[in-house]
Amino acid sequence: MTDTPKLRPVTDKYTLLPLALLLPTLLLGEFLLIFEPGGMLGSGQFWLAFLLLLLSLAIWLVALLITAFAKRWRCLLSILIAGLVSIGALVLCIRFEDQIHFQIMRPFYLGQIAQSKETKMTWSWKGGLGWDKSLVFDRSAEGPGEDSERDGCEFSTRRLDEHFYLQDWNCNLRK
Repeated sequence: MTDTPKLRPVTDKYTLLPLALLLPTLLLGEFLLIFEPGGMLGSGQFWLAFLLLLLSLAIWLVALLITAFAKRWRCLLSILIAGLVSIGALVLCIRFEDQIHFQIMRPFYLGQIAQSKETKMTWSWKGGLGWDKSLVFDRSAEGPGEDSERDGCEFSTRRLDEHFYLQDWNCNLRK
């Protein structure tokens, strides 16, 4: 007599597993993009984040298709909601990219400020051919200058905190 293994029946149930896998993967990809240094074709960090985000999206879509064809509707709903929540979190990270970068790195900047007696300090955040974004610390109360345009370049500033502001410049290379 041969014993055949008993197969477990496939159950259709709600699960948090897709959210537990998808959300951290997408957020890791976004955090790689937040701290990406820039450049004309992007750095290796940019391409790693892009590949991670693309791979996560592909796996999510395949999982949706597999559960749809298997008619496991509760599992399908779990995967769909996990993807939508993760994409929503990704959109929020993109929207508040500068604030997230600043708040995570704030202890580092405050440590450097405490060691220095300078009234104005600048840290380069991102940049590339014809554009740059820098964080500026200014001890004085004068704050950032006005937004302006000269020689085909746009200069803008945006306050992040009482003494911190972002300074962007973007040059139009088409003359």
